Amino acid sequence: MKKTNGSPAQVVQSLLETRVLSVPALLTEPDVAKILGISPTTLKCERSRGRIIIPYVKVGRLVRYRIEDVDRYIEENRKVPMVAL
Repeated sequence: MKKTNGSPAQVVQSLLETRVLSVPALLTEPDVAKILGISPTTLKCERSRGRIIIPYVKVGRLVRYRIEDVDRYIEENRKVPMVAL
């Protein structure tokens, strides 16, 4: 086992700081709804119907989204109109 310097409290604090810095920021449902230009209720309904498929994290009853997943959803659902010649 690797020996660490400092008191146990300092070691735990160091580990917590490292983990917190590596956790991605999570967006709330109202945040994502605003980005998509819809209401939070519409986001919930469309998610449950499978029409909006963005990976999410459940924390108890709360739903959170990673900004990378929201960006990917927007890019994947981007439509480019065809130009008639």
